[in-house]
Amino acid sequence: MTATAFAHPENSTIVRPNTIGVAEAARRFSEPPTPTAPRVPEVPGATTERITLQVGARELALYRWRQGPGRPVALLAHGFGGSAAQLASFVPGLLAADFTVIAFDQPAHGLSAGRYAHIVEFSRNIAAVARAFGARAVIAHSLGAIATLIAHARGLPLERAVLIAPPGNVEHFATAFADHVGLPREQLPAMLAQVERDLGYPLSLLDVRNLLSITDGAPAELLVMHDPADAEVPYAHARALIEHWPNARLQTLNGVGHRRVLRDQAAVADAVAHITQVA
Repeated sequence: MTATAFAHPENSTIVRPNTIGVAEAARRFSEPPTPTAPRVPEVPGATTERITLQVGARELALYRWRQGPGRPVALLAHGFGGSAAQLASFVPGLLAADFTVIAFDQPAHGLSAGRYAHIVEFSRNIAAVARAFGARAVIAHSLGAIATLIAHARGLPLERAVLIAPPGNVEHFATAFADHVGLPREQLPAMLAQVERDLGYPLSLLDVRNLLSITDGAPAELLVMHDPADAEVPYAHARALIEHWPNARLQTLNGVGHRRVLRDQAAVADAVAHITQVA
């Protein structure tokens, strides 16, 4: 299955077609795949400090790499079904630029407990972690990317961000998920309405085409990175973001897919350069 930024084909709860109801489909839409051997991120030559942060009822597993007191802080934000360990490649370059780096596992991901997590919760947690550690710059992947932009639009002050393969809206992925689990298309509007109720936030305001309308303050300088051959998040979503957000530029990548980009040396270097350059 493609379009798996919100849904994953290996989710153990996926059922046979035509056996799932609207409420169950909406609930499972927020259930990531079971983590495979979750681990603490490892960075050669650097010590990973493991800590926790309580955000509401959730206790998040956090990881910190320090590079001197009073230095700027960069936050790394993973996507749906991912983990902080996926983003370890960005840490050495940020440390070399004298940044402190923070990463964390969202609920039901990595070493953070839970079973469900959705885009609004992703956004709230990114905002909470960024504020707790004073991060004004973010490198984020997939669902973490759009969740970062939502957090910024809703008041999180950011100066710079790198958004890698950012989804543009919820409806696209909810439709793909509904098809995958066999929910009849005529029931899709009811599922979307239930998803909206579960999120507690209008789906229209989670669309990159509308986020600027709720943004309070100066919009961050964005570098958007995306491979047109990404099989999970359509390249058109990145183009829509660029068209509707000032201070944003699109860097087209080739041959890195949806996840390999996180290990691609050139892409990692460009992302770090955007975060660490002097404004």
